[in-house]
Amino acid sequence: MAKKIFGELENKILEMAKAGNNANRIAKTVGLREGSIVGWAKRTGVELQKGTGPETIAKKVILIDLLKKGVLITHACKEAGIDFRVGKVIARENGLDHTIRTRADAAKDKQATIEEAHSRLPTGHGSISHYDSKNREYVIKREDGSVYTRILSQIFRGDPKKGNKVRIAENDAAKILLEMGYRLIPGTFRIKREPVQAEHLICGYVRETILAMFPKQSCPRCSNTGTSKEEAGMDDWVKSLGIDSSKFRFEKDYIGKGKGKEIDIFIKDSNFGIEYCGLYHHGEKEIVRSLETKKERHQSKGLSYFSTPFDSPRLKHKAKMDKANSLGIQLITVFSNEWKNDQEKVKAVLRAKLGKNEIKIYARKTSLREIDKKQSKEFLDLYHLQGSAPSIVRFGLFFGDELVAVITGGHHHRIKGKFILNRLCFKSNTTVVGGSSKLNRALENWAKSQGYGEIISWSDNRWSDGGVYIALGYLLEEELSPDYFYFDNKGNTFSKQSCQKKHLLAKGAIGNTEFEMAQSLGYDRIFDCGKKTWVKKLV
Repeated sequence: MAKKIFGELENKILEMAKAGNNANRIAKTVGLREGSIVGWAKRTGVELQKGTGPETIAKKVILIDLLKKGVLITHACKEAGIDFRVGKVIARENGLDHTIRTRADAAKDKQATIEEAHSRLPTGHGSISHYDSKNREYVIKREDGSVYTRILSQIFRGDPKKGNKVRIAENDAAKILLEMGYRLIPGTFRIKREPVQAEHLICGYVRETILAMFPKQSCPRCSNTGTSKEEAGMDDWVKSLGIDSSKFRFEKDYIGKGKGKEIDIFIKDSNFGIEYCGLYHHGEKEIVRSLETKKERHQSKGLSYFSTPFDSPRLKHKAKMDKANSLGIQLITVFSNEWKNDQEKVKAVLRAKLGKNEIKIYARKTSLREIDKKQSKEFLDLYHLQGSAPSIVRFGLFFGDELVAVITGGHHHRIKGKFILNRLCFKSNTTVVGGSSKLNRALENWAKSQGYGEIISWSDNRWSDGGVYIALGYLLEEELSPDYFYFDNKGNTFSKQSCQKKHLLAKGAIGNTEFEMAQSLGYDRIFDCGKKTWVKKLV
């Protein structure tokens, strides 16, 4: 009898395939990757529904019917259970472009009598002359005979010339900035609520923010003490553990001004460092701008600037890690979004690495059990930095009835037919001596029983030097170059998989390359320190 690739899930997958579901629908239902379902179908000879599944077809029919009845597309998509962007594509494919309207278009459809509209107009802002049915606007006549227009929902705002908002021209903005010690970069000012670029006359730093923020904030370069509030907060927390920390400055190995590179939080007793990286200042856009400023400054003095890996958006963080490692310092790199959004998880990792866990358990006093998907997901989402991941087998260590550690194995969506260790996690503030070995041994035995010849896994250089893999007998297979993710000006992050061209196009992006398209949406990207691939041969 052939082995079941997905264990107990295979019966459910087979049942859904026979019912006419496509790979995407099956994958979402059982919690696996779409590519894994497609690969399974090829190996087993099971035919999958190609293209759209029956449920999606039914939703599409409902949407088209609603649009033909004149329902606004936003409401129609919500009622049909279809994403708005997908709904727009369906509308265009079926010649229903006229249903794709913005909120402004919908607002223009609202109409009232001249008397009712006039009652909304502030006193002294003229009188309503008539309704322009072509442009769907009310024409309002001023006392001097001139006119202006408003849609019904905007009549209460009155005459735009009598508003409190003052429009300023570029030369006015330049004068305002000059009084604050900045030179406006020509062509960067359009309106007050959009970011403008200006160079600080003292240090040459180019700031980019809205005009109103310049007097509220000092120049980041001149006022920078080298420590952000978040970084200081992290350092205070480290000190609260009874650890003495300070900054560590590398020996300066380049010509020119500057104090040399430094590690934000350094623990001398354990040769351990923590680097705190704000997304904005460590993003590609800001790093490139900083490099251009350095080059311009050198050129103005008739000098040449020779860039280093620290000037490269792709290599900046890895270069500092490598420099620290060369001095025997283990460096952990924390991005600001992690500290702000998952602070307890970050603290748990740092506490364990600093040897400050308060609970200590020996693995021989724990019981090993295979656990279900729900138990695994709840534990990993609570304690693992990356949360849970699709898996086909899961083991847990229990101290009494309490789950204190979890290991999961599964398949990778880009590596077919291989078995991977994708999560190894311990409860926060808890050290299980020998726990990794006990869990990994269980995973190895299971993999052997299923006919796998090896286990593959990865370590993230930002968080680990891979020491646990060496201890478990894994061999280093490959050093992977730095990878990246995207973020917006609100601090939201997006994986590179979610920012493929097809996804960016659906959001209205323009440009030729993925990065150009992402930039058109206001995104920037930041690179990590790379990863390591580890392999354990099962003999």
